[in-house]
Amino acid sequence: MRKYAAESNKRTSRSVKLPVLFFYLGVAAVLMPRCVGQDSMDRSLRGVSVWIFNFRDSPLQISISNPRAYNLTNKSNLPISQYRLGCVQLDKDREPKIIYEMATEEVEILPGKIEGVEAFHHNSDRNACDSRSAKLSVVAVKFASGKEWRAQDKKPN
Repeated sequence: MRKYAAESNKRTSRSVKLPVLFFYLGVAAVLMPRCVGQDSMDRSLRGVSVWIFNFRDSPLQISISNPRAYNLTNKSNLPISQYRLGCVQLDKDREPKIIYEMATEEVEILPGKIEGVEAFHHNSDRNACDSRSAKLSVVAVKFASGKEWRAQDKKPN
């Protein structure tokens, strides 16, 4: 009788361990992509971005707020009335080349202020550059005063 009870406990113990194991594997499967995405997002927030690029002298700087969104920060002392995004590829010397320009956007971004851009399902600006193996960047800015800034990229040979 005791032998049967001991075998019964072993079966029960194994049958309990198996669902617990599957539970933890399921949790790991759900959390793993989020952890990987969070890590790459954290790296890009520290400045090692895989999908944005800022020209040093750009008065409007782009930064990542999450994988589907970015912020535009007016670093100048003038209000910005328009900007244009583009896709930039970096050569082996990390020299930028604008390979695609998007439509001009009308905005009002005051000096030192941030404009957030977010997409609910996917970021079409990011996707436009990803499909070209390029980084999203601000390539042109027009100030409320009429003054303009344009990115200076590497000229084709």
